[in-house]
Amino acid sequence: DAPKPVVTQPKTNTPKSGNPTSGSGASTSNKSTDSNYSDGRYRVVAGSFTVMDGARREMERLIKMCYHDAEIGRYNRGKYAVVIVKRTNDLNEANRIVDQLERKGIDASVVDRQRK
Repeated sequence: DAPKPVVTQPKTNTPKSGNPTSGSGASTSNKSTDSNYSDGRYRVVAGSFTVMDGARREMERLIKMCYHDAEIGRYNRGKYAVVIVKRTNDLNEANRIVDQLERKGIDASVVDRQRK
């Protein structure tokens, strides 16, 4: 028998709530609000997909471009899978990342979690 290929998974973070989140499509809204873990007020989003596979491919492409914090989140009660490039409390940092992505030909925007 030939050896099986090794498959690597995107990084998985386990917040204090005990619920693992990863780029594999797990919901990111269950993260702890403990002061030691910051969910970030602002999210840099680069892509919204109705098909999870499209979001996964885009996330992997962004990780290869050195955006190692990229992950998949769910919006609109799970209707859309979005690629979250970065979570931050710094609006200027979020805007700088959007500018970098757009210079590379990737549409991106900043989402403010506190604005409804």
